[in-house]
Order: sequence, then C-alpha cells, then structure tokens
Amino acid sequence: MDQHNLNALYLKWIPLASILIIVLVLGMWGYRYYYSTADIPVIKQMQDFTLERMDGQEIKLSDSNGKVRLVSFIFTRCPDVCPLTTQIMVDMQEEFKEKGLYGKDVEFISITFDYENDTPEVLQQYATAVGADATGWQFLRGPDDVMKPVLEDFWIGAEKQKDGMYVHTMKTFLIDKEMNMRQVYGMAESMQEEKDKIMHEIRKLSRE
Repeated sequence: MDQHNLNALYLKWIPLASILIIVLVLGMWGYRYYYSTADIPVIKQMQDFTLERMDGQEIKLSDSNGKVRLVSFIFTRCPDVCPLTTQIMVDMQEEFKEKGLYGKDVEFISITFDYENDTPEVLQQYATAVGADATGWQFLRGPDDVMKPVLEDFWIGAEKQKDGMYVHTMKTFLIDKEMNMRQVYGMAESMQEEKDKIMHEIRKLSRE
C-alpha cells in the first residue's frame, strides 16, 4: 500500500477512533455517576442500639440491615428545623415510593431527644400529621441513659433548655445496608439544597 493510501486510511479512521474514545469516556463517567459508590466511602462502622418504636415495641438498628437508612434526630415540639427536615423526608418518601424502593430497600429513621414528651402516642400522632408512612419509616425514642451512647456514636450534641426545647446538632446521616455511616448531610434549608444529591446517593447505595 503506497503512502497516499495509508494517509487516506489514517484520515478515515481518525473520526471513528475519536467517537469510540468519547463513547468510552462517557460510559465510564455514566457508570461512576449512576452505579459506583467509590465517591461515598465508609466513614465509620455504627454501633448497634435498641430503642422504642411508636407501637411501644423495641427495635434494633441492625433489624433494618439490608436496607439503606436515612437517620434524623428531632423532637416533636421543635418549631422550625425539625418539621422542615421531616417534610423534606416526606417528599423523598413519595419519590422513593414511585421507584419501588421505599420500605423495601430504603428506610427512614427519626430519633427523638425528648423522651419525656414524645411518648409512643405523641410520635404516632406526629407521624400521621406529617404524612410519614410507617411501612418504611421508624420513629424511635429512648431514655437519656440509652440515648447517650447513640448520640455520641452519631456525633450529635443535644442540650435541653429551661423552656423544654432542645439545642442540637443539625445533621442527618446516611447508613448503608451493613450499618456503615457513608455520608453526613445538613437539616432544614441545607437538606433541601442537597435533596437531589441525597436521593441519588441513597439510590446508588441501594444497588450495592
């Protein structure tokens, strides 16, 4: 084959090779974005705990192993941050229902600081009022001595004020199927800004 034909063949294959490289790069990016969880590394292994459910029965964190869990810390008398955070989770609940993940692969857990006020009956009323679906959402409570190691494990600080309200760390947590903490998010407005990211990361972990 003479040099002229070689040059023509070379020029013919350049566009095809470029297209193949672009397809490969996009494919790798797409896999990383939709499936790879390398960008959600394990932060720490969580300790198991036992708390009381809305129906008065005890439940362990490990009872929901096999599901991806979004954990929030609230109290029902909270006037601002907690109700907004819970409403955002209700919105996510509906979207996960549409995708067939809610209750099956994804579970929400809300833990109250206020053991004295947030009785099982109060938690049930709260869950009903906000539209939380109990098939995939646990509202839990425990006395101070039981809650202390739970709060410490989640790096949560909570201080009861004279008026009965609580000043607390405003964080929510993503726990994978094997009880590893994988991500830490904000609450309220911060959580609203991260909502799409939170849902995307939950979906990715649900495929692990």
